[in-house]
Amino acid sequence: MTAAAVAPLGILIASASVVAYVLSFVIRLALSRSREFLAMPARWNSPRIPDAMISALRKIEGRGELPARRQP
Repeated sequence: MTAAAVAPLGILIASASVVAYVLSFVIRLALSRSREFLAMPARWNSPRIPDAMISALRKIEGRGELPARRQP
């Protein structure tokens, strides 16, 4: 191959690799977002959940302190 034929081929390969990298990044973000939505169950839309959350927060209200760290 001559030098004139190699230059366009190199540009084509470089641009294809950049497009592939950007596309893989976009796909990774899309999968992360879909997993996030799948992790949120539909039952959180239940009207009784706010009462349960309030009850749970009241139960742990006095337990917010961390235990003292022991010195070695």
